[in-house]
Amino acid sequence: MGPPTESQQGPPPGAAQDGPTLERNLRALERTSPDAVAAIRSAAPHAGVEWIDTPEGPSATITSGTSGPHGTHGTQRALASKRGPRTEAARLAERVDIAASPGLVVLGFGLGLHVEAIGDRLKKTGVMLVFEPDVALLRAVFERIDCSAWLAETNVALLIDAEDAGAVHRAIRGVKGVVASGVAMVEHPPSVPRLGKTAAQFGETISLVLKGLKTTVVTTLMQAEVTMRNGLQNLDRYATTPGVAELADAAKGHPAICVAAGPSLARNIDQLRAPGVRDRCVIIAAQTVLKPMLAKGIKPHYVTALDYHEISRRFYEGLTADDVEGITLIAEPKANPAILEAYPGAIRTPRDDWLDTLLGELAVPKGTLTAGATVAHLSYYLARHLGCDPVALIGQDLAFTDGQYYAAGAAIHRVWAGELGAFNTLEMLEWQRIARMGSHLVKATDHLGRPVYTDEQMASYALQFSEAFAGDEARGLTTIDATEGGLAKSHTVVRPLAEVLSELPDTPLDLPATQTPQDTKRLRRVADRVRTVRGDALQVAAISRDTERLLGAMAEHHTDQRRVNELIGKAQTNGQRVRDLGAAYELTQHLNQTGALKRFRADRAIHMDAGASELDRQRAQIERDQTNVRWIAEVADRVGVLLEGCLEALGGAAKITRDPPPEDEASSIATVTPTARVVAVIPTDIDRSSLGRPRPLAEPLYAGRTLLDLTLSRLARCKRVDHAVILTPTPDRVRTLLDDAEDHPGLTVEVVEHASPFGPRHAATASARLTAPHAWRGGIGGLTVYDELLNANAVDEALERTRADAAVLVGPDWAMVDPALTDAVIERFAESPSKHRLVFTQAAPGLVPCVIARSLAGELASATDAWAASIGGILTYLPPAPRHDPITSGHCVAVPDQLRDVLMRCIPDSAARRRAIAEAMLDIDGNASDATSLELARLLSDQHRRYAGPTPRHLVLELCTGRRAGGRRAMWIAGSDEPAERLPIDPALAARLVREQSRGRADAMLTLGGAGDPLLHPAWREIVMTARASSIACLHVRTDLLVGEDVLESLLHPDTMPDVISVDLLAHDAVTYQSITGVDAYALARGNLESLLERRAAMGGSFGTPWIVPRITRCDAVYEQIEPFFAEWTMRTGACVIDPMPRAQAGERISPLPLPPGVPGATSRDAMLVLADGSVPLAFDDFAGDRLIGRADQDGLGDVWRRIVGSAASLEQLA
Repeated sequence: MGPPTESQQGPPPGAAQDGPTLERNLRALERTSPDAVAAIRSAAPHAGVEWIDTPEGPSATITSGTSGPHGTHGTQRALASKRGPRTEAARLAERVDIAASPGLVVLGFGLGLHVEAIGDRLKKTGVMLVFEPDVALLRAVFERIDCSAWLAETNVALLIDAEDAGAVHRAIRGVKGVVASGVAMVEHPPSVPRLGKTAAQFGETISLVLKGLKTTVVTTLMQAEVTMRNGLQNLDRYATTPGVAELADAAKGHPAICVAAGPSLARNIDQLRAPGVRDRCVIIAAQTVLKPMLAKGIKPHYVTALDYHEISRRFYEGLTADDVEGITLIAEPKANPAILEAYPGAIRTPRDDWLDTLLGELAVPKGTLTAGATVAHLSYYLARHLGCDPVALIGQDLAFTDGQYYAAGAAIHRVWAGELGAFNTLEMLEWQRIARMGSHLVKATDHLGRPVYTDEQMASYALQFSEAFAGDEARGLTTIDATEGGLAKSHTVVRPLAEVLSELPDTPLDLPATQTPQDTKRLRRVADRVRTVRGDALQVAAISRDTERLLGAMAEHHTDQRRVNELIGKAQTNGQRVRDLGAAYELTQHLNQTGALKRFRADRAIHMDAGASELDRQRAQIERDQTNVRWIAEVADRVGVLLEGCLEALGGAAKITRDPPPEDEASSIATVTPTARVVAVIPTDIDRSSLGRPRPLAEPLYAGRTLLDLTLSRLARCKRVDHAVILTPTPDRVRTLLDDAEDHPGLTVEVVEHASPFGPRHAATASARLTAPHAWRGGIGGLTVYDELLNANAVDEALERTRADAAVLVGPDWAMVDPALTDAVIERFAESPSKHRLVFTQAAPGLVPCVIARSLAGELASATDAWAASIGGILTYLPPAPRHDPITSGHCVAVPDQLRDVLMRCIPDSAARRRAIAEAMLDIDGNASDATSLELARLLSDQHRRYAGPTPRHLVLELCTGRRAGGRRAMWIAGSDEPAERLPIDPALAARLVREQSRGRADAMLTLGGAGDPLLHPAWREIVMTARASSIACLHVRTDLLVGEDVLESLLHPDTMPDVISVDLLAHDAVTYQSITGVDAYALARGNLESLLERRAAMGGSFGTPWIVPRITRCDAVYEQIEPFFAEWTMRTGACVIDPMPRAQAGERISPLPLPPGVPGATSRDAMLVLADGSVPLAFDDFAGDRLIGRADQDGLGDVWRRIVGSAASLEQLA
């Protein structure tokens, strides 16, 4: 590089300050760095800078330290070479690979010479973020050196605060796609020692921002088609619903409360129920909290929605127009159409630019809202649009406070209701929801100074909020953080919600009513317009392909510039023709965001190739344009398809609410769907159910028809099943059963002998599933109802035998299996066989089978690890390989919520269930074998008493109240300052109760637990042997395991071994254990647990036999230990439980999560607690005995059980 000009050198050392130079620099910098400019303006120049004259212009040193009358004293460092500062800068710039990284992060500004040198190469084809915290130095440099010319020609932003993520976010606004294309870090060697630790702090900040940015950009690109499809599917609503224009300043002078679904919401949500609150402030709810608010009697004025996924319809399940009267849904047009279809009340949609482009002259003013990343952002922007001030936020944690993803009572808890049980708690599911995010988690600090997880997306959401809050603060507006949890939020005032509500104005609100006229004439005109634009889109595709042909000719005749120029003229004419098509072209460009990013990268590559000749550059441009117009043609075709789908929806067709299969598979759908062959595989034991319990398959259930006959008749009604393979060790008995059954037209039934149709691990699987037989997923270790039927080897062999592509797993007693939904899971598989190798639903057991592809069956069959060979292992959370819950993916077919939430096992494989299902079938008008599962499930829900059986299915039997681990935990259980004290149970009474339970229920589960440790009862071994002799289906012992070697030996002795051993280890270190239990015994408890595992392994067991389940109770003391505890013990034992606190405790921040509606009542029809003195509480977990309903020692088990079942409704109300 030659010597710099005089203007570049700046004034010589010692010259007076040049005011115009500083101002020119700051004006050039203000475009990208207004915050830095403001700070530099207000700073004094660094007194420690000493300027040095060199042949290449000024250099300088800086002395950092204390100032005195004789100057600054301290360490002196060079800011650049004292001999050749520009040569040094050029060398550094040459080492930077700007071709690979359009985004550069430069640590240290120094004199700015290296930034100028890099910028001279980068120009505006990239972005430079320069971190320089020394504002006084920047002032001194900008007073001396004129940087204005190169600052104006580059995208350089100065960042002065190492921890100000918001400033980084603002600096890259408008160039996020460029930065997301690649970022490199560049250290300025002379600045590194001076920056010290702040460089590392800035590195963490920039890394956090860039992770969130990458997620946002990738999501935007991936969702471009989804958002367009959603908007087009919602066009009928968009064209006929009012906008938000009339809401502008409609609530001026009133505050707003924005309610989000963060975990802290439970701390103050009830305050919104106070009389007069709704009349004097605007309440805006994110859709995720609408139903929990309504359940508390709180009606927001507005609810916001913008989610892409159809699963969001769950937030409106079961709502009626009366429920949401006076509540307006504000839905962005890009929201999934399932949301707008599901909401039963008034709707407003804000303006969407590209939908207005599509509508053309039919577009009407609707008013705009600032685009938000989440419904919480949309709520905030709506509040400001309404003119509200202040705006208070509650439930806006922006972090997983207290180890929760959602607030108590969240809608997802209702979705999870069908998989809850003693070994699958809400506390577990909440933690797993967080942990499933794996590498996307980010550690932060909460408002209490504790470590807390957030994630990359929420970090980016926090930045967007920070930017909005800062802007509003500058306008004199106030944002109040009343969340009482989560991350601290900049530019907000922290105040309790109670204070905010105490200052509400006296003037009542007067918000505009929302009317939704039905204008069929307008919709017909909209359809005509869409039809026209669709034709234009096809024209865009045709012209683009013609242009691609012209570009191909240019490339072929590239050396003939005359010919090339003629072709360029034709191509330019085509370009104008395409642009003249207006809406169709703009829609294509809107959808072509990935193509636009690729165009940028291609342009940049051409620009960076400085050695290319003009002809080579022209050829590269032609090739770039060929790729570009090819993309435009393909995207225009896709726009045409989406517009056709829009026309169908406008014509009344069902709206598209689900993502199509990936592009690489879409082309195969047409051939795969009709030919994919799926057979029913039915593992069958004539005498025993899939839970391993006695069940007479040959006895009639309804209209003289057996369970197998009814099951096959329902499968015969499936359109996609024409072949069933029954796997059984007794084929002759099955054939005899079939001979007596009715014919099943359209279904070929093949009986195949198999010695073990349920597989070698069936006993362990049955034990795990007996802990939650009503749950589709939720047995020990997340095992599913499908695992009850799965012998992967047998399925693989059946598929090989029939040459089928997949199997639907069905039990021979699934007499309520739904034909239509069975077809639905098969159709989902056929859409994309290589992607959807497992398809399932959340329906209650027995209603809908899963589909398992032949390739997956083969993999499971060859798996050596027991968990890897189970369907539960695929669907549940495993710490080494976290992944999103498959219930939110295309593998899960949505079913009506009544089938998901029936909270019953819909399989007649016990006497009680047989009676209940038979009665439900008798109540059907017409032939019950032709009824839908939905009809049967509704009727079954009315058969609670019959379903409950003569004795409890699950009996919790307290043997004693003594416990070596006492302390705070014993008081939690007792519900008082004193632990519970009752005499140990009489062994004769225990034996009588166990026998009575087993006589009433062949599927009985017995838990020895309660307020004390059952292993401290002197006769525990005899009681266990009685249970085993009585054929209790699942025997569960819950213990602190503070015992000796003799007890450990007994727990694994064949005569006294339970099926399940729960160990309340409670903590992950000795100090915490002692603080909870009052004893220094963690080493003993953990040592005994590890000894049990070693002994079980020596017996050849690992998958059950018996199940060993460590447990931890979620409370303040173990808040930071849940993650390592759950990860370690899940991997070591295959099952681990996070229990709720027995009850809320004064002084404890963490409380038990309330169970979803229906669960307490369902539990009361399944489980019963008998205390050691024979008394029976109404609730099975009331170890304090606060509300007794009878005495089992005097009244008998069955009599007290009937009282509990009759009180189930009141128990539900109490919960």
